[in-house]
Amino acid sequence: GGISDTKAIADAAMPQGAIINESSVNETGVVSSTANQGGYSGALISISYAAASSSNKLLVIAQFNISIDGTSAASYATLHVAGSPSYRGNADGNRNRVTASARPGNDGGQENFSIVHLISSPSTSSTTYDIRGSHAQDANLTMYLNRTEDDVNQNYEGRCASSITILEFVG
Repeated sequence: GGISDTKAIADAAMPQGAIINESSVNETGVVSSTANQGGYSGALISISYAAASSSNKLLVIAQFNISIDGTSAASYATLHVAGSPSYRGNADGNRNRVTASARPGNDGGQENFSIVHLISSPSTSSTTYDIRGSHAQDANLTMYLNRTEDDVNQNYEGRCASSITILEFVG
């Protein structure tokens, strides 16, 4: 007999909660982008994904490392879906609406972030899910993925790895 591409159980027949697909991007290099205070940088790490069905759910799992070129008291990260901020704090005055926040212990140090978010009614078209940074200094600053600001060529400096993963569940 020949080899068949037919699934033993069709996606539609899978029980609710079954994982039917996954996709992951690992970024081990350095990525940089600039942002003004209160704004978002460009994508620091991203993945494109099309759900099999809009009644399914997507679990987005991101772990990544950000540093800032400057003396910002805080670094922030926000999940964006199709270019728009998603899963962030409520609006309240002038406060920056973000997904996660960190306060570096030293100027230009890396902060490790983790974001886990379940998306209901995902798009069945290819959609970009990405992480963008922001900061708390009144300036246009460069934000780095996977390196410190100074990036000194010494064994006390670290280069990190970041990832973003999507798991698709039957809804």
